[in-house]
Amino acid sequence: MSNIEFNEEQYSQNNFKVPKPSKMASLVISTGLAKDEKGANIVLVGAIAVLAVIFFIAISSGPDEIEVVPAGDPSLQLPL
Repeated sequence: MSNIEFNEEQYSQNNFKVPKPSKMASLVISTGLAKDEKGANIVLVGAIAVLAVIFFIAISSGPDEIEVVPAGDPSLQLPL
């Protein structure tokens, strides 16, 4: 039993990979809108919030009823 050897070098290495920022976060960082990944994520969430507000304003200010206007030759219209 005294002939057992352990190769500890194999287990002592730290092979931790640092996660890279996403492509969108990298784009925000490269444009200078944020300094790090956390700031880039905040900028992206803010942009999504602004776009959501604009989207809901655009939908709510649209026409209440849509009028269908036939186009082209009236003889080609389908009977209703």
